[in-house]
Amino acid sequence: MNPSTTHPTLLAAKVVVREIGALDIAASNRDYSKMTLGETVLEQRFSALDAGHLKAIDEGYDTYGLMDAASIKAAAQLVAQHRAGNCQEQSAVALDKLARLGIRPLELMGVYQQDHVLVVAGRIMGTPFTYEAWNEDTVICDPWAKRAYFVYALKDEMQTIKSVTNGETRMTQKFELKRDKPW
Repeated sequence: MNPSTTHPTLLAAKVVVREIGALDIAASNRDYSKMTLGETVLEQRFSALDAGHLKAIDEGYDTYGLMDAASIKAAAQLVAQHRAGNCQEQSAVALDKLARLGIRPLELMGVYQQDHVLVVAGRIMGTPFTYEAWNEDTVICDPWAKRAYFVYALKDEMQTIKSVTNGETRMTQKFELKRDKPW
């Protein structure tokens, strides 16, 4: 039995996806960004983002690896400030926003051996590799793909964005914010 579309975590994830979409973040690996913004704007935004990453690294944050809360917060701020970022950077913004809303647990996950990162919210069962064993109300928040959905749709969604996931459904955990941890 599928969970309700009024589930609070799903609703929060959908709001976050919309908020990130409203930021008009340029993604260098999306043709839409290239068409609407043009190469020059895309290059300017990513140059500014790269400079921000270098400064953050000098300050002790790993805004590329995103393995700790401080680095995720710093990356989220950079992405919002420079309005540039691909899936990992946009997922940092999503995780930060969801964490500030009190959603727990949260995980920043990479699609196994593929070039795609997203946020998993509310997973309390199973392992990252076996989404079929996750609790049915686990929510996937994928701001790069402009979607939020329950885990039962994961396989179809990974096929929809096959150009970056190759249809893979197994995940690897990059960061976890547990139920009882503050943000």
